[in-house]
This record gives sequence, structure tokens and C-alpha cells, in this order.
Amino acid sequence: MSDNSSGIRTLLLGFVAVIVVLAIVDPQLIPLAANVFVFLFVDHVEGLVVGAIVGAIPILGSRAEEGAEVFGFTISVGALAGAVLQFLLFR
Repeated sequence: MSDNSSGIRTLLLGFVAVIVVLAIVDPQLIPLAANVFVFLFVDHVEGLVVGAIVGAIPILGSRAEEGAEVFGFTISVGALAGAVLQFLLFR
């Protein structure tokens, strides 16, 4: 499997663990945990799609490793472009 599947596997195992704990502690919270899992899963898949798009664009793909200063923090241009593109595509 590729490296991208490990993130999905981690999300799934975390979800199963939380559901087991909630089934013991408070079963009424299981729908909330399911909603959080769906949000994280969809966000992960959207990030994979946007990462592929950013990597395919020659201008962004070649500069993806460069850093940009954002509010005092250094973030890669590829991550910044990916966040903007994900917002524009999936809002």
C-alpha cells in the first residue's frame, strides 16, 4: 500500500477505538463521534485530491518546497496553495 493509506488506516482505527470506548461509557455520544470521523475522513480525501492537483501544476509543484512567512510562521508554498485550492474547490 502507499503512504497515503496509512493516514486513512489511522483514522479508521482511531474511530473504532473511540466507538468501543463510547459504547461502554456513554452510547449517546456515538453519533457525535461518527460525525467527527466523517468530517476528518472527507477532509483527508479532499487533501489528497488537492495535493495531486497542486503537484500536477508545474508552477506550484516546482515551488512546493519553498517556504513563505505567514503571520510569523514558515509554511511551504505547496501547503499554502493546497489550503487555498481546497477551500476554493470544496467550500
